[in-house]
Amino acid sequence: MRLLPSLAAFAAVQLLVAAASAQTFYVRAAASGAHDGTSWTNAYAALPDSMQRGATYYVAAGTYGGHTFADEESGDQWIVVRKATLTDHGPASDWQDAYGGQALFTDGLSFSRDYYDIDGATRNEADWTDTASYGFRINPGVNGYAIYIQSENNPPGADFLKIQYVDMGGEAGTAYPEVPGTGVYFFGLGSTRHDLTVRRCNVHNVGIPFHLINADTGVIEHNHVGPSWSKEAIRGMGSASHWIVRNNRFVDNGFYAGPTTGLTAEIAVWGNGDGPFDDWQIYGNVFWNTDNGQSIAHNNGIIMGGDTSIPSAGWNVYNNVFSGIAGHMASVLITGTNNAVFNNIWFDVASDTVIGCEATSCDNNWCFKVNPDDPNLPYGANCDLMKTDHPTTVVGTSDPFVDSANADYRLKDPAVVTGPSPVNAGKNPGAGYDAVDAYGNSRGADGTWDIGAYEYCAGTSCAPVPDAGPGKDSGAGGSAGAAGSGGSAGAGAGAGAGAGAGAGAGGAAGGGLLDAGVDGSAPVAGDSSDDGGCGCRQAPDTGAQAGMGVLLAGALLLRRRRSTRMLGSPL
Repeated sequence: MRLLPSLAAFAAVQLLVAAASAQTFYVRAAASGAHDGTSWTNAYAALPDSMQRGATYYVAAGTYGGHTFADEESGDQWIVVRKATLTDHGPASDWQDAYGGQALFTDGLSFSRDYYDIDGATRNEADWTDTASYGFRINPGVNGYAIYIQSENNPPGADFLKIQYVDMGGEAGTAYPEVPGTGVYFFGLGSTRHDLTVRRCNVHNVGIPFHLINADTGVIEHNHVGPSWSKEAIRGMGSASHWIVRNNRFVDNGFYAGPTTGLTAEIAVWGNGDGPFDDWQIYGNVFWNTDNGQSIAHNNGIIMGGDTSIPSAGWNVYNNVFSGIAGHMASVLITGTNNAVFNNIWFDVASDTVIGCEATSCDNNWCFKVNPDDPNLPYGANCDLMKTDHPTTVVGTSDPFVDSANADYRLKDPAVVTGPSPVNAGKNPGAGYDAVDAYGNSRGADGTWDIGAYEYCAGTSCAPVPDAGPGKDSGAGGSAGAAGSGGSAGAGAGAGAGAGAGAGAGGAAGGGLLDAGVDGSAPVAGDSSDDGGCGCRQAPDTGAQAGMGVLLAGALLLRRRRSTRMLGSPL
């Protein structure tokens, strides 16, 4: 019998749903069934040695060993490993809420093939250092690698990887040498590896958080980085170009307790190879030390790109905050051409620190210095030296932040700031720069960019700053945070500002930090990467869950048009 058109369409959708269901598998350490991954009862007891391209593997709470991802590619089909949650755990009917806690990997995750999305799914946006809130945690042990991305010497090498909502590193309170060696090791020996995204992770209590060797094209965003005990928070070697580092918090990296006497720089990309080291975009970040840097030395600067033998080009370092920096150098040093440093704030640096900027242009930066051990020293003593070289430098005479003692680096109302304010003192760089800050505020919406990580925002509509971790100087906790749009007040431990439900359509309960994505565009259907302009984490795509209906067919068509988009999650 010939089906009516409507019935034929319905049947086609049901076939698509059935196909998607066949691509959902389950992993549960305590499972006692058939261990074939077809349900929570029959779940794999660990990630299987052979995984299916185009499939999603939901992982329950429990303890797991490490895993090597070496599944042969099939075009650009991804494999998604996602933490199962109360609201997103696949279509199987035998789910139990007890499966929704954290999954701990006691050894590292290693990649020698392309197209993997490791998604822990959750974290506490009101406290990025809350290790228990991340869906996945990796503690690979002393000197281990949490994430190891292999090279052509371990054929065929790995590209197109996404790591998100993962806590990685040693236990809080551990220090060198009793910590893992590396958080993320992106290793391209023999050929350049490319296309890595690490977002919304906590990389802490390690030797070096990010080690990039012959690594090209990637995004590091919305992460908490530190403490660490090696020479850099991000180290680029061999060659390393086309990286975006945005909206992260770098806290207490390079302690003296490590094998060195401090940092080369927080981000050091230079030498030890043939290069190039071009096109780094570093913006919206906060770099700070909780004790004003008395145990940390920045020996060659805060950010260092290229050297006299291998210069860099196309770097843009803008709208960052550098706070509590000590040691020899609190400078941004980029050797080469077409490199711009602008709209950054140097704040509360120690008296022996040389503050400076070396790049093609260093414009409209803001500097304020007061020595906590001798408050009678003149304001801006070293800032004046920077202004001599760069006349557009603004030398401040007072604290411009809402609550710097608790790492709330939003800008005060300029009317209550003594002396020059960073508000409306920035440089508008024109097209080609990300003009949206971490909270979704448009830089220059009032006609002038502000200086600092966050655009000044007045009124009740402004998003509260999420908890920033340990309080600066004393480490004391902050007060309870203000409520976010549509949510209750967040816990104030550490920074004194909480976050309620994410503002705007699609905000998930407990959200708070706004993410405008690469270009501020609306999220792509089925994309759990939270790139959307609404600034909220999107509900993750669950494959064949109830209610997907005809949306699945449309999303499959859309996927064909976006299959090569670096930051896009698979369906």
